[in-house]
Amino acid sequence: MRVGCFAAVGYEGVPVEVECDITRGLPGFAIVGLAGSAVQESRQRVLSAIRSSGLKAPRDRVLVNLSPGNLPKEGAAFDLAIAVSLLQASKQLPSVSDEQTCLFIGELGLDGTIRATENDVAALLSPAARNYSRIFLSRSLAEKASELPLNGLPLSFCRDLKQLVSLFQSYSDLSQAPVSVRDIEPSTSCSSRDGSEVKQVDPAIPSETDMLIIAPHILRALSLAAAGMHNLLLYGPPGSGKTSAARALESLMPAESGDMRVEQFRIHGRHAPLALGRFPGNGMIRTFREPHHSSSAEGILGGGRLLRPGELSLAHGGVLLMDEAPEFHRNVLQNLREPMEQSWIRLIRADSATAYPCKALIA
Repeated sequence: MRVGCFAAVGYEGVPVEVECDITRGLPGFAIVGLAGSAVQESRQRVLSAIRSSGLKAPRDRVLVNLSPGNLPKEGAAFDLAIAVSLLQASKQLPSVSDEQTCLFIGELGLDGTIRATENDVAALLSPAARNYSRIFLSRSLAEKASELPLNGLPLSFCRDLKQLVSLFQSYSDLSQAPVSVRDIEPSTSCSSRDGSEVKQVDPAIPSETDMLIIAPHILRALSLAAAGMHNLLLYGPPGSGKTSAARALESLMPAESGDMRVEQFRIHGRHAPLALGRFPGNGMIRTFREPHHSSSAEGILGGGRLLRPGELSLAHGGVLLMDEAPEFHRNVLQNLREPMEQSWIRLIRADSATAYPCKALIA
């Protein structure tokens, strides 16, 4: 069996193959392949998770290779793949056909629990996911995966490393392993503290507290901008309601198409702090981003060492509200022109390049 994981670099991401070699010698554990500090720390997490799961941690020299070796790897999403490769090399996993390639994504807790990571959504929606015989994920992702357009991907959700090993012991052919994503429906209700069921309110239906009185001519301008995804400039004296009117744009926009939702999931899957913006999961309300005017050019346009998306790409298909636009840095406003014309932004650095869609209504 070939063990694979996923490096969320750029918009597409890159599949990574994990190889493990155990040789006689002084005990040691080395990870090569441009592994970042979080990946290097996985040595302690993996060994502790293996012991906590009732398995044997090797006492010989262990070498783990993450291929391709010239690609920087960051994050804890490689833990599960490294652990499986180590167990396979130490003959603690049943033999599986070499023709089968499996994708393992997850962070390991010290007790062997498999946790979700920021690479999960990007990996599932990557075109490379179709090339794997089976994809193993954290059980906590089961409900979220039911909301994604996965089109029958062979998924298996495991609670911990011990359960994953038992799955290998039960199915010599991993293509016959259970796929549980189809059995889970998105939850439409939640429980309050006293245990009673509370029905969730559809965010597409405004409540009384969300109603806003807008002048007819302003409402018409907002409706035309929302219907045609036209950029909008609002100006007037302070307190005239410009910002409140702009925040109502997302509720006036029509529902999104399926392709747009896939692009949004892929972009937001590359952005770790999802709590910074509003990203509904039902597709009825568009994405909405409101960065502060002190934001840097990389924060708005994207970039950094791993070429993460900026606020412009995170608002793809929705609204990017630039309140107090003259206060933004001049280079930020100047650099918005080409992405606004092309609906794509191309980020090129000395050692990497990628492109993100950024078709957004800028107000």
